[in-house]
Amino acid sequence: MTTKRTWARLMLSDMYSPRERSIRVEFPTVDVQPRAVDVGWLTDGGRDMPIQEARPIVLLIDDCEPHRSMYEMTLGAAFDVVTATRGREGLRLAATNRPDVILLDVLMPGMDGWETCTRLKSDPATESIPVVLLTGATDIDLTDHAMAVGASDVLTKPCSHSRLFETIQKVLEREPKNERAGSAPPVGHGEIRSAVKE
Repeated sequence: MTTKRTWARLMLSDMYSPRERSIRVEFPTVDVQPRAVDVGWLTDGGRDMPIQEARPIVLLIDDCEPHRSMYEMTLGAAFDVVTATRGREGLRLAATNRPDVILLDVLMPGMDGWETCTRLKSDPATESIPVVLLTGATDIDLTDHAMAVGASDVLTKPCSHSRLFETIQKVLEREPKNERAGSAPPVGHGEIRSAVKE
């Protein structure tokens, strides 16, 4: 009880009377009248407001948590990023999310990147989605093998942010979304350049 009185004295000193054993608080009454709200600004004076285009979706399939977090944070500046930690999970997410591009790690436990890419390209629901393979191998050129399984490009990890964005842009320009079923146009050069600078 003493704590309540002390708090009331400190916080509501002008409303507390030391002679009284209770706090006296008076609230003014407010008469609220409903009024019409002008929603003309929602339609920009009668014209439909332009709907912001959805950002491209990147599906990142990588079992290495530090790499996944780094790429997700980097790509989040220009893309909506969906992540998977295994090949099977990536196959499921690719079929349900219809990403614009897939970044796929080559070395993963269970179903590796080679097999995952082969399955993506053999499924009619995902065959048109471009795949960029990510590899830590620096001593061998995997480009021929990547192209044989249907990948659009290969990046050696870790790669710079600018190289990552350039590769995704190149793949999206080469295989535009609007030529693939259920897709929208690719991100413009300016949007990716500004994301790289940030």
